[in-house]
Amino acid sequence: MSDSSTNEAQSGVNSELSDATQNRILRFTIGVALATFLAAWIDWPLAFVAPIFTAKFLFEKRVLHIDIVYELLLA
Repeated sequence: MSDSSTNEAQSGVNSELSDATQNRILRFTIGVALATFLAAWIDWPLAFVAPIFTAKFLFEKRVLHIDIVYELLLA
């Protein structure tokens, strides 16, 4: 496969996702990874459900507010 066809394929993928969608994907990925790391770091007995709780909150909420962070801390 040539370099030009690889570049065209990559630019096609990037042009399909808007900036808002890319931000939501990045927020979701970082949020779930951070929650999983923190749950394992503090040795929480239910650490295996931390990604599920976090994903539920982050997926349902379109915009991140301080209230969402507070809800996650309470959970």
